[in-house]
Amino acid sequence: LRSPALPPLHPLPPCAAPPAVAPPAPPPASRTLIEGPFGGSGGNPFSDSSLATSPITGVGWRSGDALDAIQIKYGSVWGNWHGNSRGGNYGSASLSTGEHIVSARVGWTSSTKWLLGMELTTTTGRVIVVGRARGAWGSNCREGLARPSVQTMPGSPPILTYITGRCGALVDQLCFVFTYTPYTP
Repeated sequence: LRSPALPPLHPLPPCAAPPAVAPPAPPPASRTLIEGPFGGSGGNPFSDSSLATSPITGVGWRSGDALDAIQIKYGSVWGNWHGNSRGGNYGSASLSTGEHIVSARVGWTSSTKWLLGMELTTTTGRVIVVGRARGAWGSNCREGLARPSVQTMPGSPPILTYITGRCGALVDQLCFVFTYTPYTP
């Protein structure tokens, strides 16, 4: 038995290489922006920069006529007290998961430059009053607003990452360090 002759094989055309697809662009790098200083130049410098590896989850304070002390919670760790941790009345506020501080309005005396209080606004629109409320700062007071005005990626406003400042028996000065993702079309 003979097998019928098969038609000759024709080489197949080579497979076309898939079109080159550029890898997705890496997300833009986060940047920091410092707002301040607000207040005077008394006291000793401090910085919570070493705790900024976790998001801010809470704020503690002691106040009476002035802002005696402030303490920030980063993740599950409370930072040091800055100022007189035994002065005035104690207050605190916790942030919900995904809630971040996006601005701070600060009031301080014109003469002594001590901080009187501040209002922290969060991504949910909540205002946390730290120390004396804005209406109680008085007419002989200066005020400043820490709210970065940078163009950011949609849905990612600048958020407060940590604080620095100066303190002694009271909180003399605060600076606010925000992190943001710049807009890249």
